Amino acid sequence: MLLLHSLRHLDEDSYALLTRLQASAPRAVDTVLTYPSVGVRTQDALLGNREGERGGTAMLGALTAAAAIRAGIACTVNVPVSNGTAFLPSLGLLYAPGADSVRFECGAREHEKEPGWHPIRTLQAEQKRLRLELALDDIDPYRSPDVPSLRARIPLAELAIWEKLLREAWILLVSAHPAAAVESAAMLRVLVPMRPASGGEQTSATFYDSLGAVGTSLPPDALSFAVTLVHEMQHTKLTALLDLLPLTMPDGEERYYAPWREDPRPLSGLLQGAYAHLGIAAFWSRQRLVEQGDSRDRAHLEFARWRAGATRAARIIAGSGRLTPAGVRFVDEMLDALDGLDAQPVPDAAGRAAAAAGERHLRRWRERFGTSR
Repeated sequence: MLLLHSLRHLDEDSYALLTRLQASAPRAVDTVLTYPSVGVRTQDALLGNREGERGGTAMLGALTAAAAIRAGIACTVNVPVSNGTAFLPSLGLLYAPGADSVRFECGAREHEKEPGWHPIRTLQAEQKRLRLELALDDIDPYRSPDVPSLRARIPLAELAIWEKLLREAWILLVSAHPAAAVESAAMLRVLVPMRPASGGEQTSATFYDSLGAVGTSLPPDALSFAVTLVHEMQHTKLTALLDLLPLTMPDGEERYYAPWREDPRPLSGLLQGAYAHLGIAAFWSRQRLVEQGDSRDRAHLEFARWRAGATRAARIIAGSGRLTPAGVRFVDEMLDALDGLDAQPVPDAAGRAAAAAGERHLRRWRERFGTSR
């Protein structure tokens, strides 16, 4: 609300109603204002990017309408149309080509009867009374405006596949990785569908300006979905921490070797990757105990590969000389956790295969860049 206060002059009526709603229906307002893309859109409006003042006016109206609808408050809110649409954060999007604004009768929810209304659909999973509910957001213009690989509206037939895979992944997480499941249920709110990589491989991302939103292409199976959630949850946690205090000095021209990338990384990016792969290694340390046969062999290999990669990266970071005092403590704690993982035995074959994969990657990298810092 503090940021929105700076925009109140653009639409005094909407701002006044939103303030009253915050007093009478705080949960509804909080649900809307904490929708991950709202922060991006607010910053955009404050800086006058994209649509300038009109963008700020549209945002205030949209936030107010969404909060009133969620609260069930009977009122009328006019929302300016931007690029032929009016998007209500956490609810959906109304196509209104040619219109200058749209009037929302909030208590009656008449907009849901409009042919141009497209709601945000949700994915839900529950296991042992722990519930995960994610908005599958494929329509928000601000869901990650700078990422080119976002998908358009997901067909209903495919939506069922997303939900099936999420339910299976959630059973796996709650059963074998309860701490990761609790974290995901607490922090993740939005899943943004992405296109796969050019070779068809799954791709995923954390949108750092939209805390609580992560993106992924359709995972091939439930296990891949579970790993993706753990991976992006690690990024989400670290991003939230970095909002409170810096762990590294500002990035300069220095670039560093990352065992999971083909390109050199700035120190801040290497820290993000190391923390994510610490989480992945911890995932495989548990998952290898529940897998059988070839799947167990693969789990041993993944565990050995990524604990070694995360350890190597954490040591590079620790020796960089570019950590803040808080960063030194944070990386020391990472190394302590990795020492615990390194103490766990793995079959000789998995250890050899992991070491060989790591050496191949490092050799490739040195051939291209000449050093591994």
